Amino acid sequence: MRRLLLVIVLLAVAAFGVTFTLKNPQEIEVSYYLGLVAQGPLALFLLAAFAVGVIFGFLANGTLVLRTRHRLRKAQREADRSQRQLDEKQIVPAEEVV
Repeated sequence: MRRLLLVIVLLAVAAFGVTFTLKNPQEIEVSYYLGLVAQGPLALFLLAAFAVGVIFGFLANGTLVLRTRHRLRKAQREADRSQRQLDEKQIVPAEEVV
């Protein structure tokens, strides 16, 4: 069910992209700092802006994932160390008094 929903969403996004490109064939000029100027179709510049946003999003998320993995490894080492200390002491739980 989830895969079907993903396929439907991807097809809708692709259809939107194709129809947007067909309905906006005009060339535009994009100026940037230091006199940089680029000319091309509107859809190309929008696609490039979207791609840059996706890349920055992945980079930002990647740092969060790496930091979380580091904290998880640290917590796992502490848990292993605590378990070894308990095993060394061989703590036997007190019997319940009835």
